[in-house]
Amino acid sequence: MTRESEFKYKSVQDCQTILKYLAELGAGFSSGKIEFRNEDDEISLHPKGILNVEIKASNKDGKGKITLKMTWKEKNLKYLDQAPLIIETKE
Repeated sequence: MTRESEFKYKSVQDCQTILKYLAELGAGFSSGKIEFRNEDDEISLHPKGILNVEIKASNKDGKGKITLKMTWKEKNLKYLDQAPLIIETKE
């Protein structure tokens, strides 16, 4: 039986710290293991195979927001041939 667990973390950080978090997430997806910890809680995830990806971006009243959501199952998902996502960083 699979144990359910959830990890939540909320804070205010500078862009350099966010870059470190994103780099660690990238390394975790490469290795197949991502661990999250704080003083109160921890969780270990093992992403592999085909993942669902959902990205939302908005800018309302001067407030920017990016939401990244990645989900997977232990059984591989069927790959869907979709148009690629383009993320640009140039001004």
